Amino acid sequence: SSDGVLLLENSATNYLTQSNQFDTTWNLQNITISSNQNGVGGSVDAWKLIPSTTNSYHRITNSVSGTQNLAVTLSVYAKADGYNFLRITENGSTGDYATFNLLDGIVENNTSSEAKIESVGNGWYRCSSSIVSTTSHRFDMYVMESATIQEPWQGDGTKGVYIQYAQIEQGNLSSYIPTFGSSVQRAAETANGAGNSEV
Repeated sequence: SSDGVLLLENSATNYLTQSNQFDTTWNLQNITISSNQNGVGGSVDAWKLIPSTTNSYHRITNSVSGTQNLAVTLSVYAKADGYNFLRITENGSTGDYATFNLLDGIVENNTSSEAKIESVGNGWYRCSSSIVSTTSHRFDMYVMESATIQEPWQGDGTKGVYIQYAQIEQGNLSSYIPTFGSSVQRAAETANGAGNSEV
């Protein structure tokens, strides 16, 4: 109704052990990061990815265990800051990817089974890519200067892309589940005393 709705989600697990601490288990390649950036909904725990001046690819990666034989969805919140393209790649098995245009809010050059980009306000988007794989996954994020050039190219050491709240989960995209050193499972949500199916 005009008063709003109640979202009840099924159980889900974020298999990333560090969902928003990109200076820990994440591997930086030809890229630097800056913490405590303005983020989604007025938060101040976003990160800026800054491609180096090296003529190469510019990415941040994280290998994930416990996802063998699972169809998963990789997601992250992102915002352009000089460079407009972020590619999410599953490099553990399939190499499937989706490229997100953070200026126009569209998906480009997608090879995953499904990719989505959803505006969450103030230039931020939640970008997601669904992958079907037979082995464990690796979550790679590439900052790109165009929708097609993954490598090689040179950054200017200043411009970049903001990221926040990464997730790998089984099945379809659900709301963000924070992790701080280990994977986290959210219990299924229920409503008691909710009346009938119309309420």
